[in-house]
Amino acid sequence: MKKLLIVFISGLLLTLSNCTEQLPEVKENIFSAQDNSQAETHFFATFDAAYDVIATDKKFRKLETTIIPSNTAIKFLDSSFADGNGVSVVVDFGGLGSEEPKGTLCQDGRYRAGKMRIHVNQSIQSAEFRAVVTITAEDSFYSGNGTDMVQLIGKTTITLTGIAGIRVRVTDALVIDGDKEYSWESDRTIVQTKDNGDGIWGDEYIVTGKSSGINREGDAFTVKIDEPLIKRMETGCANTFISGIVTVSATEGSQVVSINYDPFDNQACDHYAEANLNGKKTIFKVK
Repeated sequence: MKKLLIVFISGLLLTLSNCTEQLPEVKENIFSAQDNSQAETHFFATFDAAYDVIATDKKFRKLETTIIPSNTAIKFLDSSFADGNGVSVVVDFGGLGSEEPKGTLCQDGRYRAGKMRIHVNQSIQSAEFRAVVTITAEDSFYSGNGTDMVQLIGKTTITLTGIAGIRVRVTDALVIDGDKEYSWESDRTIVQTKDNGDGIWGDEYIVTGKSSGINREGDAFTVKIDEPLIKRMETGCANTFISGIVTVSATEGSQVVSINYDPFDNQACDHYAEANLNGKKTIFKVK
């Protein structure tokens, strides 16, 4: 089951805001790609934390701790599967704070603040396992690097798909980044391709599926994965993909931005990616 659950870490997309160089056309039309990428990055990092709780607590199944630090408050509202209504837990990372670094530093290098709520219907050893991660506006949940923190709202539903996969659906998602706000949803299938033993480090995953949203300007967009995204859990690699291609399309109009996570065709952990708009390309650094 460890193989099925640690896929929460599988989906961190790059943030396009700090490109080393951008074409004028990319600057004008990048908002949908940027907003999708930021949402993907932070929501899948949140899944990382949810997995850590599910996989390490003995009420679910005991494994080694990987992400959640020991000073994080974990409160079980319902701690037994025996009553038939599942297990519920609140993970509290504490307040955001006013001084940098803001939030609580977790073992994956990400800072988190606020609360997230997890409900699991059955033991992860059951084929009917289903987990729901809920974050409301009142939970004041933030994710970021300790300086740049974004607020997340939304629901994630996790179900099993066969022996080595899991389906991760994000609905009713909202990202608030200062004065920018946009909505998002995602439906992904994630499969582990390399298991390096207990824990997540050294493992690899592939990600397929789609997402969509309404960007900060109110424009609708859709995203599909053209070539499966590959994620490698190693130092220097954990915050981005090492290969894969996604296409971001405007719902109205013909604008399409293609993003290649392996522009040098070497699957290196170099944090570089390439945007292609109408045949015009620019290389940029992953945030």
